[in-house]
Order: sequence, then structure tokens, then C-alpha cells
Amino acid sequence: MTTKVTCPKCRLDELALGDRNPSCKNCGYAGAVSAVAEAYVQEFLGRKRGEGEWPISPCPECSQPTLVAQVEEVGCPAFVCFGCAVTFEEDDLTRETGGRWVKV
Repeated sequence: MTTKVTCPKCRLDELALGDRNPSCKNCGYAGAVSAVAEAYVQEFLGRKRGEGEWPISPCPECSQPTLVAQVEEVGCPAFVCFGCAVTFEEDDLTRETGGRWVKV
């Protein structure tokens, strides 16, 4: 499965997820899954690690710590895993004590 989101470097909807390491089909930006997820969060959600609630947590599907909550793109689901490319709508997940998202 491949999902595309906005690239944090060129800002086009060409960042392909789900092929192990995300890569942009436009500008060639690529990196480790966790690093790309963090770059996305910093660029588009305006958050940095250690400042408030961190929107990256383990994915309920693949268990990688690459599920980004509150993806703020038009037509984009509320949650996207930058590792396995699975998407979830807001009602699909609930947050457990400790911050991990789980399927409802």
C-alpha cells in the first residue's frame, strides 16, 4: 500500500509512504521513516519534541513509532502511519493511558 502526503521540503503532495523509507517523487527528499515523520510534524504541525503533546506514537498496525496524529491536509485522514502507510479516521482510534493509539 502506498499513501501520499505533502513533502516537508518541496510542499507538493508527492511524499510516498509505505515503501520502507518515505521519498518524494518530486524533489527526491527521502530519509528514515522516523526522521521523515518528525520533519513532517515540525513543518506542518509546528511542533517540536519536548514541547507539548507529541503527535507521533506507535502504529496499531505495524507497531513502528511512526503514526502521526492530526494530519492537517485537505482530504487526508486524521492519522497516517509513515511506516506502513495505513490511514485511520478520527473515530477509528482511541488513546490509551500512556499516549498509545489503539483501534476502537
